[in-house]
Amino acid sequence: MLVMPSVYDGCSSVKVLTLSVPASATTPSISIRPRGVLLVEHSDGRHPSTIINAEYFTPFRTAIPSSALVELRARVENIVVFGTGAQALMHVRLALLVRNTSDIKSVTFVTRRQARSRAAAIDQDCAIAPSTLPTDSFLDNDPEFQALVQDFPGLSARQAGKQSVWRVVASGSDEEGQALASADVIFCTTPSRTPLWDASKHPLHGKPLICAIGSYTANMIEVPVEVVRSVVDGVVQGNGPPRVFVDYQQACLSESGELVRAGLGHEDVIDMGVLASGVAQRPGRDSRDSDSTINDQTMATHCPKAWADDLQNAWVRSETVLYKSVGCGVMDTAVAEFLLRKLETPAGQTTPGISVVEF
Repeated sequence: MLVMPSVYDGCSSVKVLTLSVPASATTPSISIRPRGVLLVEHSDGRHPSTIINAEYFTPFRTAIPSSALVELRARVENIVVFGTGAQALMHVRLALLVRNTSDIKSVTFVTRRQARSRAAAIDQDCAIAPSTLPTDSFLDNDPEFQALVQDFPGLSARQAGKQSVWRVVASGSDEEGQALASADVIFCTTPSRTPLWDASKHPLHGKPLICAIGSYTANMIEVPVEVVRSVVDGVVQGNGPPRVFVDYQQACLSESGELVRAGLGHEDVIDMGVLASGVAQRPGRDSRDSDSTINDQTMATHCPKAWADDLQNAWVRSETVLYKSVGCGVMDTAVAEFLLRKLETPAGQTTPGISVVEF
């Protein structure tokens, strides 16, 4: 069980999660499914206590920083997604919301799941290329994936008589290598204990945005260490900000397998908050903060104004950028507060007992 309390701007929350593994799962590290609730309380008395479905809410809030970076990128034509769960689908959904569908040429899901020995189609508009992995239950039966396809019909409409926009390929296959070679955006959304691809066999030929949000402990890893090092080593010392963004420095540098194994320190990473403010500062506290383990330097890293200005320049749009997230309770509280304010009546009150579909 995971318990994540946090406080943000007069609002507090506690998220309680259980990490369940299906009895039939043969690869538990891939099959973990968090379930639980987010309990939200406002100190101003204007809102009632609120219960939010964490199983749907968590992928939504996790994908928000990723989509903020996707929105800034110059090229997003080819998206590669490791995983087929809720995080994977929400990342694709928000990416499609912040960019025009005309910007997207392909969305390729890479899966380690055992394929069934038959070829089939997702539907009439979303056929799987015969050379790729045969259809599994994700493509056949997953209602969230079907809803994603239906909500963005423009993608399917463009593929008549051509290769499918939506594809699924096997991990380690030649098709995976081809997808990675042309990738503009890579979403890593699995709690894997081994790198998701072999960087020596399938190198990245372009300069993609890589968002790694699936692993959250030091013994998990999604992005190959050599890829992480190449991002860091590609920055000339003292000439611009690091190109490794994190949601929370203190946690990522101790709980992210990629960053730990690559030997990264505070000087190698930069807070996502810099994108908005030019100051990497977390305006709240969560359960991992304590006076004995954190100080003003790690709570608020002031970056030179030139760094903030540089974030609007070419490198953030076109160079290789890595975003790493291990989960931050303050994000739960901030996003929950935003959603609740959207539900306010003109009188400034939230209707007690209101039900929001899918939340």
